[in-house]
Amino acid sequence: MIFPSLALAALAAGCTRQEPIRVYQVPKPHLVYEANHVEDRGPTGPDGQPVEATDRMLAALVPHDRAAWFFKLVGPKDRVTKHEAEFNALLKSLRFAPDAERPQWTAPAGWKELPASGERFATLTIEAGEKPLEVAVSRLMADDGKDPEYLLRNVNRWRAQMSLRAVNHERMVKETETFSIGDRQAVVVRLDGKFGGGPMPPFAASGMRGTSRPGPANPPRAAAKPAITYTTPAGWREAALDQFSQVALEAGEGAQRVRVTITAAAGDVVQNVNRWRDQLGLPSSSPAEIEKGIVAIDVAGRSGHLAEVVGEEETILGAIVPDAGAVWFIKLRGPNAAAKREKEHFVAFVKSIKF
Repeated sequence: MIFPSLALAALAAGCTRQEPIRVYQVPKPHLVYEANHVEDRGPTGPDGQPVEATDRMLAALVPHDRAAWFFKLVGPKDRVTKHEAEFNALLKSLRFAPDAERPQWTAPAGWKELPASGERFATLTIEAGEKPLEVAVSRLMADDGKDPEYLLRNVNRWRAQMSLRAVNHERMVKETETFSIGDRQAVVVRLDGKFGGGPMPPFAASGMRGTSRPGPANPPRAAAKPAITYTTPAGWREAALDQFSQVALEAGEGAQRVRVTITAAAGDVVQNVNRWRDQLGLPSSSPAEIEKGIVAIDVAGRSGHLAEVVGEEETILGAIVPDAGAVWFIKLRGPNAAAKREKEHFVAFVKSIKF
């Protein structure tokens, strides 16, 4: 399930074709925070001018163990408002059994649960039709999901997705609601703005602490940004970003398609390999078993770790690269045969990355 060292070296050496280098701009966590930490003035467009608040987001953070669970519903205000009581009932139904990998919940009548997809742990669909509303359920490792700084970073992440400016702790407390789920506190926010989607900024992960001093009201793209560059393997193409990724690529077609992402998050190697195992329906492995199979890999002068997790139907190839208080995850997920086909390209891709 893990790359042997000799096979890894052979794979890296065998990929010699050089494709054009792609450059993506990723904001540094503290610069994004400083550029947006001002009082709310309503949603604004890319030009900084006010726009109509047509959408509503209901979002919740529920800390558990060394992780934080996220539930998010976003859509047109009138449609989301109709289901607000049901959303709250879903949260209040959460139960965390001892040693369980996931919480249990009771879905409201008429809601349908879809299997895990991409970085989502589950998706709950509401209403019928071509474009049903969705509640996205996801999980991130967090040293302390109850840390006020961690909560503030995530609230401001959601605000950015709704075209709203960042707020401070005092304003956040006024805009959040808390209620008890067993021995833990769920935090819920209701945001009206203009949903713009976009990836999760790197500062949303635990351990990447921002600053609390006010800053200019410029949007994140106005701040200085480091670049992630890489060489795109033959046959790979850009793909749509999800809620978490800063870079997304894919290869193959149809049922044999794989998805590759670069994401900033948190957690140690063992935690994250077990998270990938969980995503593929596999039981957790002991730290000794995981560490025994991890292969060291150099990524832009940083000491990374490379793992392969093979499930019954899907494979995850993942590189974990610590970087100045953050952790980068380069991940390929796809059907077993397709992942095996792209393994050589993936190793070369990881080695080509520069920060």
